[in-house]
Amino acid sequence: AIVRPKEPSLFDEHADDLILENETVSFDDPVNQSSVSDAVKEIEENAEAEGEKYETAINENNDTSNIPDINTSTISECFASAKELALPQFVMPVKYENTFLQEDKEVLVTKDALSEGFELDKQSRDISFVWTDIKGVQIDVDGSDTTPKHKELNADEINYFNQQISSLAPEHQKTQIAKYIAKQIRYDFIADSQITNYLLSIFKDYSDIQISDIIAHKEMAVEIVKDRIEGFLFEYRKEWFNQRRKMQRIKCVPKYVFPVSMPVVKESHMAKGLYEREDGKINTFEYTVINKVANLPNVEWWHRNPTGKNGFCINGYINHYPDFIVKMNNGTIVVIETKGDDRDNSDSKNKLDLGLKWEADAGIGYKYFMVFEHNRIDDAVDVQELLEILKGMC
Repeated sequence: AIVRPKEPSLFDEHADDLILENETVSFDDPVNQSSVSDAVKEIEENAEAEGEKYETAINENNDTSNIPDINTSTISECFASAKELALPQFVMPVKYENTFLQEDKEVLVTKDALSEGFELDKQSRDISFVWTDIKGVQIDVDGSDTTPKHKELNADEINYFNQQISSLAPEHQKTQIAKYIAKQIRYDFIADSQITNYLLSIFKDYSDIQISDIIAHKEMAVEIVKDRIEGFLFEYRKEWFNQRRKMQRIKCVPKYVFPVSMPVVKESHMAKGLYEREDGKINTFEYTVINKVANLPNVEWWHRNPTGKNGFCINGYINHYPDFIVKMNNGTIVVIETKGDDRDNSDSKNKLDLGLKWEADAGIGYKYFMVFEHNRIDDAVDVQELLEILKGMC
């Protein structure tokens, strides 16, 4: 069992790791506890040493030139009661072991947790390899997430790879290109071997010409396979979430607390901002919506909700960071997502579906609205409808 440290801020768009306070999580494979302890001790000692160097440099030289200038803002004193708020988020039970017994703990729902039990070999083999670009690219994975980063390969690199794989027998070519694609698609819960075997089951009936074509467009093949697996995972997570929610194995409980301070990229000059300075980096339609909402007499405060570790996330089969959080004078918390004509609204239905499920499970005193500029979808509203509803919250 591994002792995990205190839970950090959650819900980066691409990373969903849960870390729980002072609990041990059981794994099938044994772990050398002494090596883990030694590693943790070394990290702590290094961190302490770096901290001492930092403080010494500041105290002795009074040199702040290398300290990043982070523009932050705190909650306005007139809205200090917001510090006591805890907005509901989705949680699910997970079994953990402590020293004496095994017990269920409620942890925040994450996409990784919803992926538990996913079996790639049971998914459709229907993948269409259609090329949209003839350039070779190389995938570099940024250490902060698993989003592929592309750069073009030069002619020598392309020729070298093609020469190496073309020297192999046809069946070996299938294996090597399958392994190559699998290594570019990394998931904590899907082994490379599973992806390789899945691809080999697809390639088994492919002709030599078809395999040669995939090799020639290998990086585009990586993206096609990755998108297909992401689609499988999305459907699996959504079904898993909806089933457990119906069984009340997933529910909403107060979790998210507004940070003491919040980064500000561009200051807003609208009144009633929850923080001393709200972030005004918003588009034209967002400004139109929140400006009209903030000017309603029965609105106590509004807040521009950021994406990432500081923001409020409606966490389910997707991570949804709504644009604004508003508190009415009657105590109702209103969550607003805007959809202007400048946006790609392909994910709107899923965001709206999850938002309305959150509203239903959060209980009395919480409302969710998706506001469209034009061409709204079912169950969404336009600006005028939103304002009329909010005016009635007295």
